[in-house]
Amino acid sequence: MAQYNLRRRHPVNKREARTLNAALAEAHGLEFSYRPGEVELAQSPTGQALLHDGRVIALERGGAWHLALRGLLELVPPGGWVQVDMGAVPFLRNGANVMAAGINDVDEAVAKGDLVWVREENHKRPLAVGEASMDGAEMVVATRGKAVKTLHFIGDSIWDFGGDD
Repeated sequence: MAQYNLRRRHPVNKREARTLNAALAEAHGLEFSYRPGEVELAQSPTGQALLHDGRVIALERGGAWHLALRGLLELVPPGGWVQVDMGAVPFLRNGANVMAAGINDVDEAVAKGDLVWVREENHKRPLAVGEASMDGAEMVVATRGKAVKTLHFIGDSIWDFGGDD
């Protein structure tokens, strides 16, 4: 697997911490309270990455911040999710896109182009982060086509960055 390269890594200052907390709160509807020096910012191949204890917890894409899978495991946002049946899980673990046929529920507020997190139906645990290719209402009724373009999944280079587990 390709290594995830981060450049210009530095602890966040007060202004950056305020900006990050506000951006993540706006994106997820949760309150964030990262303090200066507690987290680090780094330049990733696709934008910026936010690190906590050496692990990537949030990613910036096109000016919008979104929790990475490790961040989603710590703080589960109330919205922005797409739920898949258990038959889709093995494919998602290999980085496949989310197909509409495997979706059995979705947050109704999801719109085409939004960054969303994909969860499995039994334990509601995050499996992937991606970009919605359809509106939420359309995903539930569609039986064909790509519903979410996968950007980050369990076991990819972002997940593996900074640790051995």
